Amino acid sequence: MIANRQEKQFETDYGRAAEYLDSSPHSLGYALARSGKKKNRYVMLIGWDSAEGHLQGFRQSQDFATFFALVKPHFQID
Repeated sequence: MIANRQEKQFETDYGRAAEYLDSSPHSLGYALARSGKKKNRYVMLIGWDSAEGHLQGFRQSQDFATFFALVKPHFQID
């Protein structure tokens, strides 16, 4: 869940962060879907070439650190 009234900023920041998914050889594609009922809820789907590619490839890279730094401020855990 994204803090109320920050949805546009999240979408902007996710768009910037997605550049790092695009540059990863392990990322097969991604999608961001917004809830129709609760506008501050999203589903983020990312396809990976393998669990290893995700966990040891992308998650251990500087690209992940930058990606996560851009989107992390928007995460709100219930």
